[in-house]
Amino acid sequence: HEFYVGRLCGFLYCLSDLWNGKLLEHAMHVTRKRRLTKDCGCVPNQECHKCQWQSKQRQCVALSGGTTMKRSQLIDLATRRKYIEAYFQCLNPITLFGTHSLTPSSFDRPTTTSRLCQYNVILATSLRSFGAPRNVYQTFINKAADLATDIMTEFSFDAALGFHFLSYYYWGEEANTTAHYRDIVRSICKCAIMKPENSGDFDKLAFLQILSLGIDKMQFQVLEDALNEVKSQKSVADTSTLHPMVEWAKVHFVMDNYLLVEPNTNRPRKKLTPAAFNLIQNALNTVQINFLTSLRYDSSKNLVNAMCAMIRVLLFYYSDFKFESFRELNSVLDKFDIYPYMIRMGGAQFVAVFHSVFVVAFRESKYEIASRLNQLQLAQADLFPCARNVAEHDKSLLGSILESGYEHRNLLMPSELPQELELCSRINVTTEGLLYYNTL
Repeated sequence: HEFYVGRLCGFLYCLSDLWNGKLLEHAMHVTRKRRLTKDCGCVPNQECHKCQWQSKQRQCVALSGGTTMKRSQLIDLATRRKYIEAYFQCLNPITLFGTHSLTPSSFDRPTTTSRLCQYNVILATSLRSFGAPRNVYQTFINKAADLATDIMTEFSFDAALGFHFLSYYYWGEEANTTAHYRDIVRSICKCAIMKPENSGDFDKLAFLQILSLGIDKMQFQVLEDALNEVKSQKSVADTSTLHPMVEWAKVHFVMDNYLLVEPNTNRPRKKLTPAAFNLIQNALNTVQINFLTSLRYDSSKNLVNAMCAMIRVLLFYYSDFKFESFRELNSVLDKFDIYPYMIRMGGAQFVAVFHSVFVVAFRESKYEIASRLNQLQLAQADLFPCARNVAEHDKSLLGSILESGYEHRNLLMPSELPQELELCSRINVTTEGLLYYNTL
């Protein structure tokens, strides 16, 4: 009997505590409702948009525009993602050659300093190419430059790639800045290759080291020294993975020294011998196949085909195949009509290519074709500062000639296969080493 009486008393005691707690909670609840009514003027037990009061809630969460800020941030991130995707799909496929692991999703949440540097350069480049105000894209490039100072001594592929993107950004706009960042790329690559922790990135570092040579005019001795340097760094027997970059470097060297015309000049190149024609054509075909199998986006592949077609226009013309040259030129101009976005993709390298092809059409009195080329140049000048002077120069030249009716003389002179070009033909990749000189 005493047992049950004790249990009953304990139960009543607990019930009393529970009741007192409920009363206390209710009192606090009423006090909170009164405070809300006094502060924001909302009616208790009704929804309030200022303080987000709801009758069944025990806790009030006051808002100060936080939801609006989050929404704008999401919109901003989505916009940035579109510009990053545009960079990969519509800009600089040569810049990204050999960086297969890099995708737009790599920049969804950049955390490392080197990745943040890449992120800001990509946004600046894409914004500039798509006509954003200068003060907008300048903000991102300034941020990238600040971040670059923090990764100057970070000897990794990501750090080198950040400087690589910076050098491409300034190419054709600020020559000294371009050369400065390009040299940093090569220096970081050379140091990074020596570190054991970067052994898995050797091929990417070697690719980038050679790829950086394509920024600015390529001299043969520079090319040969760089390839020999990479050969000495290669610690494994198989160098076949570097073959695409070696072929690309050879074609770039040939373009700079034997096909492209200097900006703001109209002096054509000399004729090429049959041996030189075969050498350049074979290397160009190899490079085109390598690019088409490596690039991920159709837009990039279209640009590679257009670039190779433009080079063939010059190759055919300076090898005295004029009919084939203009047939190729008409075909590629039609492609630019179909894919106008390619103008945004070419970058500084297309400035020299367009001008060189313009000189060919101009000297052969193909004024309608020259006019179509100049329209492409002017469209490019709206996007890239480095194209403006060349486009205006060619426009004024075309206008003055059309007014005077002047007939051009063909001043092309034949030449033998230059010694440098002959040496360039001997650069090959073997399983025994990157370079060897064989007999022709």
